[in-house]
Amino acid sequence: MLRPAQIFLSLFLLCAVLPAYGQGGIPDKIGNNTDRGPSLTALEKKAKNGAERGDYSHAVHYYTLLWQRDSTDAEALNGLGEAALANTQYDKAIWAFQTLLNKGLSKDAGHTMTRLAFAFYSKGDYDEAERRYRQVETVANVSKEAKKEAEEGLESCAWAKGITGQEKVELSSLTNTLNTRYAEYAPVRVENTLYYTSYSRPINPDSSKMRMQILAATPDGDSLRTQATDLNEGNKHTAYLAFNSDRTVQYFARADHEKESIIQFQLYRRKSTGPDAWGPAEKLPDYINLKDVTTTQPNIGRLPGDTLETLFFVSDRPGGSGKKDIWYSRIEKDSFSAPQNLKSVNTGEDDVSPYYYSGDSTLYFSSNSYTQMNLGGFDIFRSKRSKSGWTSPAPMPPPFNSGANDVFFSISEACNMQFFASNRGGSLNFSEEECCYNLYGTQKNLEIKIDVFHKVTFAPLDQTKMRLMEKTAGGLTEILRIEVPGYTHTFPLAADKNYVLITGKSGYSSDTISFETFGNAWGKCLEQRCYLRPIKIDLNVFVYDADSKQPVLGADIYFYD
Repeated sequence: MLRPAQIFLSLFLLCAVLPAYGQGGIPDKIGNNTDRGPSLTALEKKAKNGAERGDYSHAVHYYTLLWQRDSTDAEALNGLGEAALANTQYDKAIWAFQTLLNKGLSKDAGHTMTRLAFAFYSKGDYDEAERRYRQVETVANVSKEAKKEAEEGLESCAWAKGITGQEKVELSSLTNTLNTRYAEYAPVRVENTLYYTSYSRPINPDSSKMRMQILAATPDGDSLRTQATDLNEGNKHTAYLAFNSDRTVQYFARADHEKESIIQFQLYRRKSTGPDAWGPAEKLPDYINLKDVTTTQPNIGRLPGDTLETLFFVSDRPGGSGKKDIWYSRIEKDSFSAPQNLKSVNTGEDDVSPYYYSGDSTLYFSSNSYTQMNLGGFDIFRSKRSKSGWTSPAPMPPPFNSGANDVFFSISEACNMQFFASNRGGSLNFSEEECCYNLYGTQKNLEIKIDVFHKVTFAPLDQTKMRLMEKTAGGLTEILRIEVPGYTHTFPLAADKNYVLITGKSGYSSDTISFETFGNAWGKCLEQRCYLRPIKIDLNVFVYDADSKQPVLGADIYFYD
């Protein structure tokens, strides 16, 4: 299955930068009055240059202008469809390819039909994609290439249907806390702080130009407090923070602010000089930061059995497997070994956002290749490291992957959290034409631990009964009723829910607690204590003579259970 060429970094920049010019998104003075606009030749050049640079949002705009001038312009419609696909505007891509077919403008109807099917596939409509792929056989004089594309597409549809719904994961968006209408990505949580890169800050208060900055979010009561880190410098782009294993060295990428959307990053580091204190930024050696290429997205990990740490990064330098590749270099005290291409995972397309997690010896990364295992755009893949090498990359299941771009997966041991960024539908944006990256998270095995204690003595209390209920507008719905032999129990939960828990025990008054999991993408380690007060009964006993009915004094009274 052919895939649209995608330039990963430029997608980020376009998502974030275009809204700075307003909802229209295009700084050029081109309106609906095309008679006063540039020539067809100029529009064609702008459209093609945009697609070649990876400026797909601009390419969509200019191809649309070309089509408005001439609704029979097959090249404009095809360019519009491909640029819309690369920019995850799937409905617009479907319209463009369908228009080509309906008007009989396609020079290769079989190929156009496979692109239409792929647009449905990327949108997540696998049944319709399958139907469209099967229609390729009905096209007269269909090419061998189109037949092969259709066969591979049908295999992808069967694969996608097989993995959908396999893993029950509740995702939460950080929309109410961190996400903006610009772009947020590259989340990394260290202890109780979430660091991430944002394209939501202007170069200066009076500027419409935006720059990438590394921000830090920490809990502040029931919300999060976000502030810029001291890593950011002047009007430069600063992005993609990573730490070594003992948190004594920070790695990040920095680049000059240029007019072009393609930015050439270089890697830096700074060392700890004490608690919450860091030394000056040091640029990594020239053989790491090659001239005239981008070197970006650092990550640090220690491979099994290795005493030294490894620097993973992304670069489009010569000698790679494709466009942007993942490279690595072993860190030897203050120096680095010669960078090596991670050929085991790299493809002919873009392979980006590496994250190595030592907890399961697995490298997580995103790629827009692996055609038979891709839901569309960039998907998150994982490859496990062993003594014999790296395993074949396997995709993460939905909902981590979607038909949009899913990137920068990371894991936090605090609260068993997983984070990533995506520009999937539903993300905050200025319009559906300019969808930007948002942060998403999930707490693996989201749960709450309940401990029960005696209200008076505060001793642990066993042999209790618990009822977990979900609270909705319609009232309470019981989810689980259980007898707990010990004094503690852990309940599995779902994200974005209101819960009520009632704990009781014979001879004690019950205790009711309410809690919620809204916004739990941040990762609240949920734990609650219940306190049961013993029921106290005052018994007044009066003894009377059975015959005279007179009170009897000094009687012996016995109680039996």
